[in-house]
Amino acid sequence: MPFLPFLSLAAATPPAAQAARHQRSAKAPDVTVELGPPPDPGTEIRVAPHSSVVATECGKIVGDFAERGLRVVRSVTSRNERYGVVWRADLVADDDPSDQTRFLCWRVKRRDGSDGYQISIRPLQMEFKSESIGPLQP
Repeated sequence: MPFLPFLSLAAATPPAAQAARHQRSAKAPDVTVELGPPPDPGTEIRVAPHSSVVATECGKIVGDFAERGLRVVRSVTSRNERYGVVWRADLVADDDPSDQTRFLCWRVKRRDGSDGYQISIRPLQMEFKSESIGPLQP
């Protein structure tokens, strides 16, 4: 399936950045740029998905991927200290269930002050095993 590898590659971050979850700017080496919430919720407090606007809206966004043969197999909604409510979902391709992708979605403020949603997508299995992550746990 050409779309899933492209999407995964387009959203993947450099190996060093994956480990540290930040990257230094080449123009200003003392500036750190956040790449978003971590792909694994770890010990973040879980939020009931039916009570979260973020989970509902992010579910609608990921629904667009169903047209491309991807489906959600697991999802977790949690509260991150920096990013607020984060919805994470593991997606699989209908034609290759072993190829799993992590979809992250959280609310952001747009420049005009309105609410928007930002997404991050990455494969569960990375080239370097130390950067791979396991399936979501409830």
